[in-house]
Amino acid sequence: MRLSRIIAAIAIAVSLTAAAFGQTSSNPATSFLGSVGDYFTSFNTNQPIRHADGIQAWTGADYQNGLNFAQEIGVSKAWGNVSNAFAFTTEGVVRDAGIGGILVDGNFGPGIAYYHFDTQVSAGVDGGYNFSESKPDVEIYGDVRKSLSANTWAGMRLAYVKVIGDKGPDYPVVALTAGFGF
Repeated sequence: MRLSRIIAAIAIAVSLTAAAFGQTSSNPATSFLGSVGDYFTSFNTNQPIRHADGIQAWTGADYQNGLNFAQEIGVSKAWGNVSNAFAFTTEGVVRDAGIGGILVDGNFGPGIAYYHFDTQVSAGVDGGYNFSESKPDVEIYGDVRKSLSANTWAGMRLAYVKVIGDKGPDYPVVALTAGFGF
């Protein structure tokens, strides 16, 4: 009885695999992960992410250990010629817990960004104040942004926050962001 179930499961798996290899499709990205991979490995040359004034504003959801613990609002400015692939940036970010408007922290600092058509990769260091710990903090971040339209983008940010003088563990923050440029 048990052997017949195993043989039946193997026969179904083989037939489904054979059917999947026999199918043809005009879109090779037939899975969610495949379409996400195609999106991040292709570039739209007609939709640059860097705008004339170099100003971007965004909002995002911050996650720590898989839990949404804060929302962030940020503004950044890219300095230099718009035609350059690299630019120095400054940014300010404020996080709030969303519960009665409790501020988690506020940070400001320099960074550097690389632009490739509709994609921006940036990194930097922000310093500020952690209101929940009542101590200064330092944040090292890296993010990737991809244009959605002529003025909007979506991205992901990975930051490592160190609260100065705190004996507790430091914490990484993953943020899913969306914003616009002008």
